[in-house]
Amino acid sequence: MNFLHLKPTQRILEWREFRSSIKDLSEIEQLEKIAEFWSKVPLITYSIDWDRPETWPTAWELIHEGNFDNSAIGYLIEQTLIAIGWDPERLLLTYVRDKTNEDRLMILIVDDKYVLNYSWGEVFDIDKIRPNCVSMIKYKWENSAHKVI
Repeated sequence: MNFLHLKPTQRILEWREFRSSIKDLSEIEQLEKIAEFWSKVPLITYSIDWDRPETWPTAWELIHEGNFDNSAIGYLIEQTLIAIGWDPERLLLTYVRDKTNEDRLMILIVDDKYVLNYSWGEVFDIDKIRPNCVSMIKYKWENSAHKVI
């Protein structure tokens, strides 16, 4: 898959096919496949305001537009899990500052155990990155919207 060369409708169909292809995998395999899938999209500098979730387009709109930044990828990872049936209560979308390199990024914490979107294509154990990260804002998906917690 190369999102860069796909037309908007093709990107949405690709995402649907991907979700169908991982539905019957184990949870850890789903996380790994999702991390890998979203690590292959081209990034731009700015796509969504990390601190204004009320302005975020839907996942379908983002994919249709094809404009992805780090925050959008974290959000799309979360939305992919929700779309395949994961309980949103298990997911915590968090904008962090990494103290080691001063990066700011949107990560997804799953079950307070796994972290996605910290490093491209990888699933991390939260205990390995917790000392390096300062949480700036946390979001929970509730009633089809993000709530700051």
